[in-house]
Amino acid sequence: MTIPHVTNFEEVDVTDLESLRAAMNGQGRAPEVSLLSFVVCACAAVLKKMPVFNASLDGTNLILKKCINIGIAVDTPDGVKVPVIRNVDQSGALQIAARLCDHVAAAREGSLTETDLAGRSFTICSSGSAGTGFTPIINPPDVAILGLAGVSIQPRWEGEKMVARSILRLCLSWDHRVLDGVAAAKFLVALGESLSALG
Repeated sequence: MTIPHVTNFEEVDVTDLESLRAAMNGQGRAPEVSLLSFVVCACAAVLKKMPVFNASLDGTNLILKKCINIGIAVDTPDGVKVPVIRNVDQSGALQIAARLCDHVAAAREGSLTETDLAGRSFTICSSGSAGTGFTPIINPPDVAILGLAGVSIQPRWEGEKMVARSILRLCLSWDHRVLDGVAAAKFLVALGESLSALG
């Protein structure tokens, strides 16, 4: 059956988080911590609170997953591969950054195993810095997927002046057989709050 896709969009101010990330990377750690590492952490926190997004649909049966295993879409010479970072709710940004680096390298080298690609409960994909938004395609049997449309510098009004802020654009596609627009909007608001708390 074709999934009835719907996509919600949101913008999140990640200025403070970007400052924290720059400070962490300025300490000479390897690998560097990407914004994606923080998004994975924030998603884990929200998926714990909203487990219906951390689920799969088997026919008409909704299966809530006990583990939070996030697939990361990686563009490779052989097409998009989605290696899985397991139990992300038990890891911090530095650990996730290292695992991301390993998975991305393996994906681009073509050395991912079947185990690396199995067990996903939620997926994150990114368009890089291109475009202002897109509709991510849900990977069955998942019920949702989060897209990152990049960070742009935008003016925001603060008190009596305009200031430049780093704004991350989020795109959440969800299965209308399982979820609705209110739940999707709440997910994105909670994700924004979780990202702000990390910064």
